Amino acid sequence: MQRPIGQFTYDLVKSNPGFHLSFKKMADNSEHLVLEQFRALRNQISAMQTEMHSEFSDVKHRISRVETAIAGIRRDEAGTAEDIARQQISIDQLNERIVRIERRLELRDG
Repeated sequence: MQRPIGQFTYDLVKSNPGFHLSFKKMADNSEHLVLEQFRALRNQISAMQTEMHSEFSDVKHRISRVETAIAGIRRDEAGTAEDIARQQISIDQLNERIVRIERRLELRDG
């Protein structure tokens, strides 16, 4: 006839008093190992957070430089548009002068 597991454990502890102490020692050792693993994980997470913070700062700095470059490009584009407008005004003024000269010299029909 089989004995229930609880009875088997009770009989084992009762027949061998050192078993309870070694079992408790083993449980304490397991607990210690788990705590060591948790500490190692905490240290790894802390290191990763520090690394990510550093990389995040680098990314923010790079984005800032890109935004500055884009602002410079827009400023250059506005300057180019201004130059084109000035050139067009000069071309229009020269065109008007040519038309007047042609009329005065009667070189143009109309």
